[in-house]
Formats: sequence, structure tokens, C-alpha cells
Amino acid sequence: MRNTYVSFFENFKTNYSDKKITIWNWLMGDLGLANQIEAIRNSISKDDIRQAKSNLPAVTMSGIFGERKAKKIIEHSGFICIDIDGKDNPHINNFELLKQKLSFSKFIQYAGLSVSGNGLFCLIKISNSENHKEHFNSLLNYFLEMGIVIDKGCSDITRLRIYSIDNQPYLNEDAEVYSDTKAVINPAQNASNNSYNNIKRDFKPNIEQGRNVSITKLPREMMVTKILEQIEVKQIDITQEYNDWFVSIRPTTSRKYIN
Repeated sequence: MRNTYVSFFENFKTNYSDKKITIWNWLMGDLGLANQIEAIRNSISKDDIRQAKSNLPAVTMSGIFGERKAKKIIEHSGFICIDIDGKDNPHINNFELLKQKLSFSKFIQYAGLSVSGNGLFCLIKISNSENHKEHFNSLLNYFLEMGIVIDKGCSDITRLRIYSIDNQPYLNEDAEVYSDTKAVINPAQNASNNSYNNIKRDFKPNIEQGRNVSITKLPREMMVTKILEQIEVKQIDITQEYNDWFVSIRPTTSRKYIN
């Protein structure tokens, strides 16, 4: 992210650009737009929000383009940017807690609030830029398995990311590269009927009975993997509500929230 350039556009109505900016400076730098972002987040008028957003700059997070057309790509950034919108995920009512949940993913390099504050966007490094859409289709499933619906429009390699500010983003510069390209199993599936949303019946009693105590002695990433393996194999439910997914964590230096 620190040395990866993407195209900078004056606003989302612009289709041509000769300006570039690093992803790091776009996400972590100060473009002097804090007042505009705050006004958008405090507004209750959809028309005012739409108008204000139209005046904000944007970038093509997946690459450099002279003209914003897929065939006109100059260089792929190696990243896919995905959106998690509140309107697509009515069961999510706290996006700060969602960032905490997403910190358990080994693939997410950055997660921050959208310009409206009612959603998140995440950056994921992919292994093969030529398989951009295939990687995205696989990510649809990856997030559905966490009970999260992502915006399918993000499969567009020319997708614009409007400027936003998050003073406490999640950042993991050591995140793994996403290489999976498997097809979506059930594109009509949504978070409300996802099997990971029902969780209490079998797994929680096992923990209370001490059957899985040894798992807690493993490193966190291995512990999570072992727990998920048991959930997958036994097809069991351990939560009733979305917020039950969240636990308190203490981020490390490479996996952290920026203050």
C-alpha cells in the first residue's frame, strides 16, 4: 500500500485522469476534507448527502487508468476493494464492532468506515490481477461464510472509491495474499439464512463442559481455525445474535487499529 499507486479523480463524475496517489496516502493522509465528511455523516437528507459525495475526490483502487474503462487499464494495483453496506446487511448495526470481527481474517489489509459512516470498505491483496473477477467471486463466498453480504458492484475493476476518513481503521500490513478463485456456490444466499448465523445449540455447551480447553492454549490464529473446523464439521450453532460474534482482542503492532 505504501508504494502502490492508483489513479486519482477529482470526483466520481470524472472519467479521465492524469493524477496518481499512493494507496497509503489516500487512506492515511490528510486531504483537508474532514469538515465535508463530518457534514455528510451528520446529514439526514439523502439529496444533500448525494450532492456532497459528488464533490469529493475518488480513486480507482484496483489500478491506474488514463480513461476509466477496463480495457484502458495501465497497471493493476494488485488489490480488490470491497464494500460492506448497511442497506445490504440490516443485521449489522455497529460497524466499529464489525472491524473487530474482520480482524480475525488473515487476508484483510485495511478496513475503514465509508464516507457515510454506515458501512465499511476493505482492501485485500490478490495473487493474480488477471483473475480479478474470479478472486472477487470467491470473496463473495468468503464473506458470506461470515454472515456478511458484499456489494457485487465491486467486481468492476474500474470501481471508484470516494474519499472517506476513519480515525481508527483496522490495518494489517502483514495480511496474506488472497489466491482463491473458486466460484460462488450460491450467489442468491444472504446473511439472514447463512448457516453461521445460528450458533448456540451444540458448540457452547461443549466449551462449558471443558471439552475444548486445550484449544485455548494454541496461538490465536490456530485457535480460531480449530474452532471453525469444529463448527464446519459438526454444522453447529454457537450464537443467536450478530453481536455475539464479537470478542475483545488486543491488536499487535502489525494487526492493529490506528489511533
